[in-house]
Amino acid sequence: MPAEGMVAVRATYNVVAKRWRHGWELHIEGLGVTQSRNLADAEAMARDYVALDLDVPEDSFDVRVTPEVGDGIDELIKRTRDEIADAARAQGNAAESSRALVQKLKLLGLSGKDTALVLGVTPQRVSQLAGAGAKKAGATAAGVGASASGRTKAQTSRLSRTRVAKKTGAVAKNPKARRSTASRSRRDEVHPPAV
Repeated sequence: MPAEGMVAVRATYNVVAKRWRHGWELHIEGLGVTQSRNLADAEAMARDYVALDLDVPEDSFDVRVTPEVGDGIDELIKRTRDEIADAARAQGNAAESSRALVQKLKLLGLSGKDTALVLGVTPQRVSQLAGAGAKKAGATAAGVGASASGRTKAQTSRLSRTRVAKKTGAVAKNPKARRSTASRSRRDEVHPPAV
């Protein structure tokens, strides 16, 4: 048990998975070798081996499997995985910058359509970025009484009724439509339509 203020460090076992004719050989650093028919089962097989060999629970340590395909492809795999990770980081940074820019353009008074043209994205994407930016900042997009999407509570309620009606097949209740129908009925009672 770690002393107060200290964090327990979990052991991590590095496993090199090497292809062979019947599947994968799993070389567990400092412990030994086991096998797996496919790479999907490699972590479970290595975890089972470590737990049995060291007589510890299977969930008390981490396992990191690194496949080695061979034939000079491993360096290409590593480079490609690094590029994918770099692209994901760049995409996250671009999204963060876009959210901040949408908020600044909104403060300058640009419409959603104008902002979309400035950024070279669709108005729907601007709406998503504006909503995410407002939520992230903890502020509302349109001020007091409006949601992060810029809708008032009444507009959101009306949209909710419409969505429920579409899902259930019912007709959305519109208070104004009911009034006009009711007044039409009373008018017909007093002045029946000519036939």
